[in-house]
Amino acid sequence: MKKRIISLTLALLMVLSMTACGSKPASNNPPAANNPTEAPVLEENALALGVVEGQTYANTYAGIGCALDGDWVIYPAEQLQELPDITKQMMEGTELEKAMENVTQFTDMYAESVELLCNVNVLFQKLDMTQRIAYSVMDEKAVLDATMEQKDTMIQAYAQGGINVDTMEIVTVTFLGEEHYALKTVAETEGVPYYCLQVFDFWLGQYSMTITFASFIEDNTESLLDLFYAVE
Repeated sequence: MKKRIISLTLALLMVLSMTACGSKPASNNPPAANNPTEAPVLEENALALGVVEGQTYANTYAGIGCALDGDWVIYPAEQLQELPDITKQMMEGTELEKAMENVTQFTDMYAESVELLCNVNVLFQKLDMTQRIAYSVMDEKAVLDATMEQKDTMIQAYAQGGINVDTMEIVTVTFLGEEHYALKTVAETEGVPYYCLQVFDFWLGQYSMTITFASFIEDNTESLLDLFYAVE
C-alpha cells in the first residue's frame, strides 16, 4: 500500500502543478499561438474507461494498451476507487489540500510487481476550458517547460508527502514508437531510492492523461515503457 500511495502522490502533485501553469501559454508556443485570429479547435471525444481482461489493459479513448506477465497484479476497479481518498488523507494539513478540492481526476489503471519492485498507473484529470485552450496552443516541450517553472513548489510538496527529491528534469524517451518529452524524478522515501518517469497527453478533449512508471531500489522506469502499445 505504501508504494501505491507514493506513486499516486507523485502523479497527483504533477497534475496539480500543471493545473497551476496550464492557464498561461509558454513563450515558445507553436506559431498558431501568436495568431489571435485563429481560434484553436477543441475536440470533444467522449471519455471511455479502460478495460482489463486478464493481464491486459486497454483504453480506446487514450489509444493505449498494456500487456503484463504473471509477475504483475492489476488492481480491480473497487480498489482504484479507494486510492484518491487515501491520497487526500496524505495531503491533509498541507498547502495542496485546498487545491485538491478543485481537481476532478481518477485512476484508470494501477498495476504493481512486488518481485520487480515496480508499478505503473494511468491517471486522468478533467481540464477546464482555460487549461484546454492553453494546451491547444502549446507543444509537449512547452508544457513541460512551463511545469518546471513550478519545480521548487513541487519539491516542497513532495517533501510534505515524505518524498525527498534529489533531481527533477525533462528527458526524452521513446514511447509507443515515437520520441516524447517526459518528466524524470529521482527521490528517496524512508531511505529507499525511488525513481519516477511520467509521460503526459494533454490533448484528449476534456481530459489530460498522466502515465507514471515507478521503481524502487534500481531505476527500471524506461524498460517499463515497453509494456505499453498503441490501440485503435
